[in-house]
Amino acid sequence: MGAWGSRAFTLLELLVVLVILGIVVGMIVVRIDFNTHLQKLDEEARRFTQLVSLAREEAVLQSEELALEVEAEHYRFLVFDREKGWLPLQGDRLLRERQLEDGMRAELLVEGVPPAFQGKQQVPPRLFVLSSGELTPFELHLRYDDDPKSYTVKGDLTGELTIEGPPQ
Repeated sequence: MGAWGSRAFTLLELLVVLVILGIVVGMIVVRIDFNTHLQKLDEEARRFTQLVSLAREEAVLQSEELALEVEAEHYRFLVFDREKGWLPLQGDRLLRERQLEDGMRAELLVEGVPPAFQGKQQVPPRLFVLSSGELTPFELHLRYDDDPKSYTVKGDLTGELTIEGPPQ
């Protein structure tokens, strides 16, 4: 065999190296995807908090009663009309309807109570933002379908908002 046989790798050695590389790369990709999910949940929790704060300020400045309707995949702001009741807020660039990213879900607990049912049709839970600056106490849980970790946004009657990240 000579010098050539002592320097070459066998097919088995090459396959073992490829399998090890595949495992390492797979672990890195899973880790990056997990961190991306947590970052996106954090971003959405911060966006939600800022929008609720903005809506609270707008309600006080405009002397309007606002509400925030939350469903699993999106949320939107409503304004109260004395003749027509609650209507979607139109023409506001910042307080427009927000669609959550694919796989991300939201659940709103108003005063610790999950969504209510009226007859056979489920009514989306609403968070009320009053012209007095008061806010319905709430908890908003944001999570991905395939991940048990979540971010929670909490608001109290005085309008104080907090964000709690996933447990370490």
